[in-house]
Amino acid sequence: MLNSVLQGVRDRTRHHLSITLSDLDSMTIALASGSVDATALVEYLHDGVVQYDALAAMTDLALSDVDFTSLYARSGPNADGTTTHAPHNARIAEHEACAEARDLRKLLEDALVTTLKEDAQGKLWRSSATTRVAASIALFRTSDAQGCLSAVIGGMVPTDARRVDDLKTRIEDSGVDVMMLCQAMRALAAVVT
Repeated sequence: MLNSVLQGVRDRTRHHLSITLSDLDSMTIALASGSVDATALVEYLHDGVVQYDALAAMTDLALSDVDFTSLYARSGPNADGTTTHAPHNARIAEHEACAEARDLRKLLEDALVTTLKEDAQGKLWRSSATTRVAASIALFRTSDAQGCLSAVIGGMVPTDARRVDDLKTRIEDSGVDVMMLCQAMRALAAVVT
């Protein structure tokens, strides 16, 4: 599935952008294009013709919810007790070390308080930095943020849904940290490229 999603992102990027980009840049643009404040994110990530072309085709370049979940859903303890870890990635570790990412992680943990008490979800959250970063990116998805977040963490307890929605609204109302979010997207893109 990874190869077909990556190929789709690559094909859409080549079709809509006049410059050939690396898979990392293509996936980062796809993640940004499917997020809240997509214009600001793309403007921060690129300039010149890449920015112009990407802004003109954001809807077509956006990573769908189905593709997002197929790439990032459940990277950790499985229902049968086995564990699948995403490969260690230096960019993920670097992103998690920044203060803004730690702050967002704490806000997510507070919103997911009941879910993270569940055995499988709690183990996954504690063991997988990729899951934590994917969860933070899922929160900023424009279409089905809760569905993507739930898939990434292996299911969400319904009582946490309201807290997650409130957190998303609070963050959007106060303004998205574009630099932090772009760093997170680039780190998350690096995991699959």
